[in-house]
Formats: sequence, C-alpha cells, structure tokens
Amino acid sequence: TVYIYDYMSSSQASLEDTLIHEHMEDGIQRLAARLDRMADRLEEVVYEARCIRDENRASVERTIGQNERMLRQLENVSYNTQEAARYAELASNYSRANAYFALMDHLR
Repeated sequence: TVYIYDYMSSSQASLEDTLIHEHMEDGIQRLAARLDRMADRLEEVVYEARCIRDENRASVERTIGQNERMLRQLENVSYNTQEAARYAELASNYSRANAYFALMDHLR
C-alpha cells in the first residue's frame, strides 16, 4: 500500500491505472524470479553435463591406454612364440646332428 500511495502521489495516475501498473509490476517481478531460477537450474545442468563429459573422456582415455598396453603385450607374446619356434627348430636340428654323429661313432 505504501508503494501505491508513493506512486499516486508522484504521478498523475488514477487508482485504477496505479493498480494495473502495480499488478503488471508484480507479474514482471514473479516472471523475473522464475527466469532466475530457470537460469540457475540451467547452469547446474550445464555444469553436470561438463562433468559427465570430462568423466567420459577420462574413461575413454583409460580404455585406450589399456588397449594399447594389451596390444603391446600381444605383440610381445607373438614375438616370443616365434622365437620359441625358432629355438625348437634349432634344438631339433641339434638333436638330429647329435644322433647322426652318434651313429657315425657307433659305426666306426
């Protein structure tokens, strides 16, 4: 009511104009408060989305790192398997050579 009295005493507005003005001002204030709450909530949602995006990025990077380490280990296993096959072939050749020389010694 003080607002209405101050408004009417400082202007030439009628009571009806003053009440309409006050009603509009009240509506604008409620709308502004609601928009502020919506902006605050939107800010929270954007922050949460950024956090989720950062967590996802970190998770993807960890997975990529694990996959790269696994690939290197598989490459090492493959290399070691090839080396083991070469050594097995070499051992087989040595065994045959030893058998040959043992037979030669026996035949002499």
